[in-house]
Amino acid sequence: MTLPSHDTSLRETRDGARMKTLPLLITLVSLVGCAPERTDAPKEEPRTVPSSLEAAQESYLKGDWLTMNDRLRDVLVDRSASELVRQNAFEVLDKAYEATNGKLPSRYQLPPFVRTITLGSMRGEHRWATYRTIFFYAQLEKGLGTHVQDLTVRTEPDHATVLDRASGLGKWRVTPREKFDEIVLEAQNVAAPLPDGVTTFHLGFDDGRAIDTWAFVRGLGSSASPEVASPTAEATLSDPSPTFEWTPFRSPEYASFEDRSVSIYVADNTTKGEAFDQYVWAPGELSRWKVDKKLAPGSYWLAFTCQEERSFGGIRLSRHSQRGVPFTIVP
Repeated sequence: MTLPSHDTSLRETRDGARMKTLPLLITLVSLVGCAPERTDAPKEEPRTVPSSLEAAQESYLKGDWLTMNDRLRDVLVDRSASELVRQNAFEVLDKAYEATNGKLPSRYQLPPFVRTITLGSMRGEHRWATYRTIFFYAQLEKGLGTHVQDLTVRTEPDHATVLDRASGLGKWRVTPREKFDEIVLEAQNVAAPLPDGVTTFHLGFDDGRAIDTWAFVRGLGSSASPEVASPTAEATLSDPSPTFEWTPFRSPEYASFEDRSVSIYVADNTTKGEAFDQYVWAPGELSRWKVDKKLAPGSYWLAFTCQEERSFGGIRLSRHSQRGVPFTIVP
């Protein structure tokens, strides 16, 4: 459902952000047509907009994002909420993200031992197949990665578990970096991306510390993958420092307020390890990158990923679109 076309006026929020106004929510009574009421028809109670949805919209118009979040969450975790009511809630959320340039604040503040948390879905494609993954990624205080005891991600209101370290739902890995530890829990070859709605997180450590919070998930499923012009699939290259070329990409689900980045990752098929890794923030229309090292002769896999992100407080919500390309370096 889209907002009425007359919804074009702008107002200032308390923090100075430009924000479109929303039309007043109407009571969902039977207003279709003007036929006279049948006297023999059974009487029905009028269906009204839930008070939490009305409160969310009022908070939106005031620029009170934290209260708006609370009320939208009430709607989206309500099992009795109709699809129309949920769609109205998502429309308010979309407008709030637009008004805050993709950085919606939340009440929860990440503790100092957590640098960042990212929840995402990826659509990947290569010449033989299309695949999807769901992942949880975090940067933790140096040395803390091996002390993670529990990690669970669930969707609401069904309380469905999509990632769970203890039960093996997702592949777990810890990667020590120079200044922090990376942790990843990734479920591969899933049937669908994370659904729109509310997602909860539990991250527990062996010293008793824990993170329990939630975030809105919206539009994380990409429906396309980028096109890589060079190398082509199964290409044989004589240059040990190849130049990768691609068509600048934005997924069909991309919103103008989202941050963009590009990841160029090359895996060595012999060692199963990293051969080259380059991350580019805000790539604009970048369409090529030359490897700044020499790759030894052998078989490789290029994973070229375009990332589009918004944030909910300290949590990043990331939509990934990937193209996989096998190639070979010869002497």
